[in-house]
Amino acid sequence: MRTLVLVLFVIGAVGTVADLLLIGHVEDSWQLAPVAALAIGAVIGIGAGALGSVMLVRLFQATAVLLIATGTIGLWLHWGANSEFEREMSPDLVGAAFVWKALRGAAPPSAAPGALIHLGLLGLVYAWRHPAFNKGDE
Repeated sequence: MRTLVLVLFVIGAVGTVADLLLIGHVEDSWQLAPVAALAIGAVIGIGAGALGSVMLVRLFQATAVLLIATGTIGLWLHWGANSEFEREMSPDLVGAAFVWKALRGAAPPSAAPGALIHLGLLGLVYAWRHPAFNKGDE
């Protein structure tokens, strides 16, 4: 099961990197951050899966936490861009109607950074009680 979780992580990370590059999500450092975090996570994940060393699994855990943080910041940035756009387009819109309209914004998609949070959590599931941590206990 652990291997399957890692394979799903790597496929998701590589696929998301490809998607971000295809849509041109590379205009500034804020947009490059998820690309870099995902690419690094995929490489370290493959290393952790192949070698299974404590150091690589710990590094993979740190990368998973980084993905969660990057996704959380991305949600905030996407919300900010969409809410600013909606304020300009519909200055009289307020309350729940405003929130709903901003959340449904397509450019940038409001919930898209949630994929990084999902992948980060999947990475933490992979590392949970990893056998590499028990090698010294035998």
